[in-house]
Amino acid sequence: MPYIISGIMSPILGIIIDKNGKRALFIMFSSVFILLACIITTLISPSEEGSPNYACLIPLVLLGVGYSIYAAALWGCIPYTVPPRLVGTAYGLCTAVQNIGLTISPLISSAALNTPKQQGYFWLMMYFSILACCGIGINVWLYVDDLKYRGGILNKVDTGENLEELMSTPVAANRRDAQ
Repeated sequence: MPYIISGIMSPILGIIIDKNGKRALFIMFSSVFILLACIITTLISPSEEGSPNYACLIPLVLLGVGYSIYAAALWGCIPYTVPPRLVGTAYGLCTAVQNIGLTISPLISSAALNTPKQQGYFWLMMYFSILACCGIGINVWLYVDDLKYRGGILNKVDTGENLEELMSTPVAANRRDAQ
């Protein structure tokens, strides 16, 4: 369910973020949604055997929305925060860090599931909650850092002026003439 929601919402949220800016705030809200999903999952009581518990849909929807916001906002921030000559390196570094997390996290998750409290799901959700809290902290730092050192560029709307400025440089003009 979270992936279906993300598949549908990510392009829509991308358009909204492109029109409104506020990337750092969107990223912060994504971590809040993920934290809420973890807390609600922990608080849902198990249903009677054989009957579905539709309350489980709430955290799944929150997780899907949080992931959608994260995907639409975070990856778009990279070109705003690094020099153009390092954009590929920055994407590679972000992907490497993400893959390290995707390698280590299942090991920690499986260890959490081997605990007796709520068949391990309590500690699993606590682990994910701690990660979400760390994400919120880093997002607050990103927001403050962006305001202080980059003039709040992550919250601005890109009107394409930077692209026009780039295309008017002599190198770009020579490329256009060569084509």
